[in-house]
Amino acid sequence: MELRTKMPMRMELMAALCLFLLTRPAGAQVPVSILLDNVRQFANKVVNYDGDKKISAAFADDVFKQAKQASIAVDKAVAAGVPDSRAVTLNTGNSEKSMTLAQIKDMCAGIARVAAISNADQAITNASNWPRLIADGTINQRLQARGALDAGKFCVAKVDEALANGVPDSTVVDALDRKMTLAEGREMCVYVRDEAQKVVEKQTAAEEAQYEPIRKLLSDDKLRIFNDRLKRYKVYGAGGKVLRTPEEYRDSPLWCTSGVNRDGIIPI
Repeated sequence: MELRTKMPMRMELMAALCLFLLTRPAGAQVPVSILLDNVRQFANKVVNYDGDKKISAAFADDVFKQAKQASIAVDKAVAAGVPDSRAVTLNTGNSEKSMTLAQIKDMCAGIARVAAISNADQAITNASNWPRLIADGTINQRLQARGALDAGKFCVAKVDEALANGVPDSTVVDALDRKMTLAEGREMCVYVRDEAQKVVEKQTAAEEAQYEPIRKLLSDDKLRIFNDRLKRYKVYGAGGKVLRTPEEYRDSPLWCTSGVNRDGIIPI
């Protein structure tokens, strides 16, 4: 009888606890003052670029990122219930400038577009040397092919970034000795990227082929270590003998590479 009278009370306590857990906030809400301080902090970094038609390539990437950070800070404030008509006082360095969250958002979008154009312009310029080197075969050199591949990929990414931020693909940029639209620049960069990728894949296949005879005679830890660390290094066996043939790699009980200490190069 006593057990029956205690069970309902226990169930009520459990129900109350469950209700408390369900209704408790997931986390404390960020105070409005902090949200607005975040907006101010990031917007202060780009406010002086407001209205600029061009941003130096040396600063454009940082300015683009900072404009995006300020825009995200505005979004967080608005999502938390702050009206976009709320004014924030920005510091230009020489004076103060009051802007609403909506105005800051628009300002950051404009600055990001200008910075994105500068980034794309520079990336297209950097990649515009490679079509000539592709034509004369210079790209077949190992480092050249890697450089062309990186330049092509970076260029496509920066042009796409500009397009994603509202820059028309008909926008004209200067690429060394000629002008081209973003669409034309992207097309060139895709060509550089794809041609360089072919050369890199061919070089990689040739390089890997020279290691295959050694791999065929190795297994377990030796194969793993060779693939991970040693295939591009000179490897020594017992007595400091350089291992040259697949059989020497397989049969040597000791593998060493060379390291550097204060006394010079020594086997380790």
